[in-house]
Amino acid sequence: MIGLLIIFPWVLLSEIATEIMINRLKLHAPSAHDLLLVLGRADHPWLRVAVVISAGVCAPMAEEFIFRAHLQTFLKYVFTKPAEPGLSKAF
Repeated sequence: MIGLLIIFPWVLLSEIATEIMINRLKLHAPSAHDLLLVLGRADHPWLRVAVVISAGVCAPMAEEFIFRAHLQTFLKYVFTKPAEPGLSKAF
């Protein structure tokens, strides 16, 4: 709960700042996501199920795989690799 109280104002502030920048630069606000458009036009119920599974299961799993398996492993390697043996003797 404390984390929510800490992070929520920052998220809200970034949303407001983004909206102000879009309006001042006279850009077009992002439209609905492609999966939402497909979901709205889907005639077959299986297509709706596939869209929901894609957005609710496949996308989060792919995101976790990319972060946990690649980025987090790389960052762990970078920040925990031992110092070069000769480097500590120089200082």
